[in-house]
Amino acid sequence: AAAQADQLERYLDSQLSAGRYWTAKQLETAGELGMTRAELRKAIARLEVSGRVISAPMPKEHRHGQRKTFLCPSQRADSLVQPGALSPEGLDNAPSKAPTTLAS
Repeated sequence: AAAQADQLERYLDSQLSAGRYWTAKQLETAGELGMTRAELRKAIARLEVSGRVISAPMPKEHRHGQRKTFLCPSQRADSLVQPGALSPEGLDNAPSKAPTTLAS
């Protein structure tokens, strides 16, 4: 389970670098990681409980339908999320465009 959580965290980080924002539901239906839904849900839960992944506001240009947040590795969150943006009122305060260079 720990190895799958590590794999998921690396995947989310690399996808974020490529400008791709994933929700838990999208990951479940995409099947790109070779994990069952149960394994993926456990990996997400493990990362969220440990604070390694957070639910961050989706940039406005990537919001479609119900997509308001995405899974973001916590080490990247500070460079993507403005103060107060994680509150429900602050969802519209998320940066409109992901930065081209991100702090590690």
